[in-house]
Amino acid sequence: MELMDNLKAICRDVINTHGEFQIDESKITSDADFYNDLGIDSLMAVAFMVELQRTFKIRISEEDAIKIRTLSELENYLQVRL
Repeated sequence: MELMDNLKAICRDVINTHGEFQIDESKITSDADFYNDLGIDSLMAVAFMVELQRTFKIRISEEDAIKIRTLSELENYLQVRL
């Protein structure tokens, strides 16, 4: 599975598990803002980062996590570090 597909699936699963609604998958695009477009709150953001770190066996610092706002930015970040 392609990296972006993995990221979209993880994002969807976190939102559907920790959110108050089931997200329409068409909203999860590479340039959708996690907070403004996808409705991710701070608790979901933490769950998302934990799942990313578990899945990719990489540490994402809090400072880096705060700067990452889209799946495209996250993909670029991971490609450099994986």
